[in-house]
Amino acid sequence: MSLWSSIPRDRLNSARQISESERKRVIGEISNTSPMEPWPFGMPTSVNPFVLTIGPSPGNSPNRTDTVLNKLAYSAPTCGIPHEKIYYEDTKRFWNKARHLYQSIIRKHSGDLSIEECMSISGNLNFGVGLFGVATVRVIEKKYAEWIPMVTVDYLKPRFIILLGLNTILKDREVNNWISSSGHWNINFNKPDEEIQFEGYEKKRLVYRVWKYRHGKIVMWPQHPSRSPFTNNSIWEYSVREATEKIVKGV
Repeated sequence: MSLWSSIPRDRLNSARQISESERKRVIGEISNTSPMEPWPFGMPTSVNPFVLTIGPSPGNSPNRTDTVLNKLAYSAPTCGIPHEKIYYEDTKRFWNKARHLYQSIIRKHSGDLSIEECMSISGNLNFGVGLFGVATVRVIEKKYAEWIPMVTVDYLKPRFIILLGLNTILKDREVNNWISSSGHWNINFNKPDEEIQFEGYEKKRLVYRVWKYRHGKIVMWPQHPSRSPFTNNSIWEYSVREATEKIVKGV
């Protein structure tokens, strides 16, 4: 078994069975790469997420009970247990939809895992830490755009990277240069390896764009879960089912 196995159950079991000294070493090595100590705001993850979502920023729909809203660093990635912030409840229900996505993809490969076990091998990163409600190029921070390809390929090694709300942003020349600088993602965001039409919405043509990368697949979702048409939860769930059958199955 391996922390970064292609089988979710093996990732989880490996994380739970390693020694305390090895656990601290793995967490320390990953945390030492972070642009924010101990870990960036808005980016809860395990050390070995089978599924990793990546968005532009943490958004601007905090829980109404929060008293401090801006840029407080998160605790380091977890090993064998869910990151506490993966259970965050925002007012636009982004995290509800993200958790549904994680467990759907993971259970396609290891169907007996509980929700908590699925969350133990899931995570989210963003290309910036600012609280922005609209995804534009200006929310992207250079240090995170350079860091994310490196930390995903060399450390987190997700089987599936799901890009949310980034289709136009990642085609920007400057942002693309930041992402390409490390050489870890050799991806042409203007030319996907595969394009699959989303069948759950007829008013506008929406597609999944798919690229192969070193550890699996990178998938550009048709739209961010907090944006139309995915503000309709049934349409969001349709997209998850469809992608699980057409993109995830057999990988």
